[in-house]
Amino acid sequence: MKSRLSILFVICAATHLPMPVAAQRGFVGLGAGGSVIDLSTQQTEPQSRPSSTVRVGYGGQRVKVVLDWQRHGWGDDQVLTSDYQNGAQTRYPEVLRTDLLLLGAQINVVNGLYVRPMVGIGGLGAPAYSVPDGLNAESAEVQLGGAIAAGLSAGYQLRLHSRFALAIEASALRASPVEGSERRTIIGFQVVPLLGF
Repeated sequence: MKSRLSILFVICAATHLPMPVAAQRGFVGLGAGGSVIDLSTQQTEPQSRPSSTVRVGYGGQRVKVVLDWQRHGWGDDQVLTSDYQNGAQTRYPEVLRTDLLLLGAQINVVNGLYVRPMVGIGGLGAPAYSVPDGLNAESAEVQLGGAIAAGLSAGYQLRLHSRFALAIEASALRASPVEGSERRTIIGFQVVPLLGF
């Protein structure tokens, strides 16, 4: 009887205990959250918008290299030809779309806590109008201008299973256009389910 219980205990332990973190070299994740976006050159208050991220990381137990695509500014105003009529802009749509591709080093500090400094490139959305006659807009769209970006994320990885964790993090980002002076400051909070491999 004792030997059967011992065998049963060993089987349960082998199949149900979490794997050591060191056995997982990488992760992929898809998450969402919210951001406060501040445009430096506009006389408007910072705006809150939804955000999303796609993330992949690979490395050792202490440091992982992370590639992160983020979009901040979901739910922008639609840009319309009626915004520009009779030689003047009559409406100023709020376009805060900010797409960033960031490369960072995620440093595990202690017990699931981490920090991730990062740099990257991106696109800053802005309204664009084609006004061939100088009076009325013929077409209107959101145009993305190139940008360079840098930031810092800090968070906690809550391990729920041997291959599954939940990253809860806050980020501060600054994106500056390649041309022009409209810098964007983004303070964000995201929850990212991660699948380990």
